[in-house]
Amino acid sequence: MTKQEITLESLAQSIEHLAQMVGKGFANIDNRFDAIEARLDAIETRLDAVEARLDAVEARLQTLEDDMRYVRQDVQILRRDIERLQRQTDDHSGYAKEIDHLMERIKKVEEKVGLA
Repeated sequence: MTKQEITLESLAQSIEHLAQMVGKGFANIDNRFDAIEARLDAIETRLDAVEARLDAVEARLQTLEDDMRYVRQDVQILRRDIERLQRQTDDHSGYAKEIDHLMERIKKVEEKVGLA
C-alpha cells in the first residue's frame, strides 16, 4: 500500500458523505423555496386586497361620472331655458338684471363641471 488504496469500505464512506452533503443542500434549497413561496403568497394576498380596493374606487368613479353627466345635462337645459327667457323678456328692463345674474351663476357652475 504505497499509495492510498481505495477500498470498498472507504468508497462507501465517501459516497455516504457525499450523499449527506447533497441531502443537506437539497434540504436547504427546499427551505429557501418554502420561504419564497410564503413571501409570494403574502404578496398575492396584498395584491388581491389592492385589486378589491381599486375595483371599489372604479365603481365610485363610475357613479360620479354618471352623476356628473346628469349635472351637465341639467346645466345645459338651464342655460337654454334662461337664454330663451332672455330673448322673450328683452324689452322688460326688470328681468334683464335677474337673467344676467342667473347667467353668471350658470357660467360658474359650467366652469366647475367642465362645460365652459
